[in-house]
Amino acid sequence: MADESSPGIAERMVDKMNEWASEQPQFTGQVEAMWREGLKDLQNAILPAFPESQRGVEEPGTPLSPTSQQVTQELGVSYDQMLESYAPPSTPVMQKEAEMER
Repeated sequence: MADESSPGIAERMVDKMNEWASEQPQFTGQVEAMWREGLKDLQNAILPAFPESQRGVEEPGTPLSPTSQQVTQELGVSYDQMLESYAPPSTPVMQKEAEMER
C-alpha cells in the first residue's frame, strides 16, 4: 500500500509547476514588452519612407533584452555590497576619527 503521508505524483507535479510559475516574470510586463517591440517593428517598417524622421532606439526590457535591474538580481549583487567592495579598508585609527566627527 502507498504511504498516506507522502504526496502523490499529481500533487508533486502541481507543486513543481507552482514553484516554476513563481520564478517567472509577470505576464503583464511581458505583454508590455511585446507591445513596445511590435511598435518599434512597425516604426522601422514605416519610417524608411520618411528619410528625415527620427529612428527609435532599442530599450532594455524588450523580450530577450533584460533590464539592468534584472541583470543585477541575477548576479546576486546589491548596491550596498558593491559600494562596500569599492570602499578602502578602514583602519582602527580611521574608525576612531569617524566616530569623533559624529
